[in-house]
Amino acid sequence: MALCVLIAVYCTHFQSQAIASREAAAHLTLSEALQRAHQNSNYIKSAEKSFEAAEHKADAQFGSYFPKLSLEANYHYLTEVPTIQLGATSFSFGDNENYSYGPVLSYTLWDGGTRTDLHRSLSQFVEAQKEQKQGVRLSVSLETEVAYVQAQLFQSVLAFSQRSAELSREQLKDISHRHASGSVSKIDSLSAQMDVSNYELHVANHKGNFQAALVKLISLTGPILNSSQVSADREGVDSLNIQLDQLLSSADRVAQKKISAFSESHPHVEAQRHLSQSLEFASNAEAGQYWPHIQLQAKSSVDYPNGPILREVHQNVVMVNLNWTLWDWASTRHRVGEKRAAAFAAEFQANDQEVKMERDYQQAVVQLKSLREQRERAKEIAIQAERLAKLNYASYRAGGLAYLQVQTANLKLMEARIRRAQIEAQFLTQYYQLQFFAGKKETM
Repeated sequence: MALCVLIAVYCTHFQSQAIASREAAAHLTLSEALQRAHQNSNYIKSAEKSFEAAEHKADAQFGSYFPKLSLEANYHYLTEVPTIQLGATSFSFGDNENYSYGPVLSYTLWDGGTRTDLHRSLSQFVEAQKEQKQGVRLSVSLETEVAYVQAQLFQSVLAFSQRSAELSREQLKDISHRHASGSVSKIDSLSAQMDVSNYELHVANHKGNFQAALVKLISLTGPILNSSQVSADREGVDSLNIQLDQLLSSADRVAQKKISAFSESHPHVEAQRHLSQSLEFASNAEAGQYWPHIQLQAKSSVDYPNGPILREVHQNVVMVNLNWTLWDWASTRHRVGEKRAAAFAAEFQANDQEVKMERDYQQAVVQLKSLREQRERAKEIAIQAERLAKLNYASYRAGGLAYLQVQTANLKLMEARIRRAQIEAQFLTQYYQLQFFAGKKETM
């Protein structure tokens, strides 16, 4: 997708008391803007790390299915060693120093399904984070596309106001010459001068809007040329309009071919559904606490002392432990209830988000169709306004019209051009929103 916007950038270097600026040209295509935004977005980086963390947690839980091998060691010192008196002889049962060390193999034989449900819960949470990551990328893409279109819009508006200002200066020059020769009145000359000032005021206002739009775009993509102030010239704007027309025709062609259907499996919706399933499995894992837990242990150790014999002994032990909570003041029941309520809440959030996104999708479809018709009307109006402005000024020079009608025609020309640019920007914005709701991007 070859989309290009030519931005004339004033690179600014802030000094302690003054700002020195220089002008440079920068090309930024939409695909480049999206690539930069994805690389620059902390939101995307956070989503990727959250997904990575969820994967690690799920993999860690999977390890609970297998036996665990560990090394155990202990040491303790007794101040009093038990003794027994047999006749005149006293025997000690042990020593003051006691220690034991060796490997222990442990494995959970039964836990009421807790391990399985926990692993299922975390696996669903991984899927939720995966969908969330995809949804974040779609959101950043939409935000960047809208910011890119807005920058194009305000650059076009700035260009139109600059052209109107140039036209008013040319007319002022012509009227001044005619006033000097006595062909027009002083009122027309003063009105022409005031028009120049008004159009220059429009230029200053639209330049500020354009700079603000570029600040928004650069905040998403990162610095384009180490710049913080931007403007545009006539040459750059002409190049922009050619490429903007190509962008519009591409979007229009895709939209006419097929409007992407709303996706019920949109990543933002699917993330909530997976989260709901994760919480449901988590509640089942909590319910596993109602059942006894049985654990098998096998230990091979070196112990000291060997009872009354003060020497090391090699000991092998096999143990089966049963742990069954008979009463916990309803703590387990409340934990199960909390997880299940949270699961229902996440499901309701998914349903609500799906309803809202489908509503916004239907609104965007209606607006896109309306804007497609408005574009043709706005184009015709802009062409007619340009012709009318030229005819009015020619008639004024011939003495057939008052200068007030020239002013009105010039103002309508600028308004028609700006309105056309606004409709085209709205068309592109609605198109990109439709692609967002579809959960994908059409090839243009």
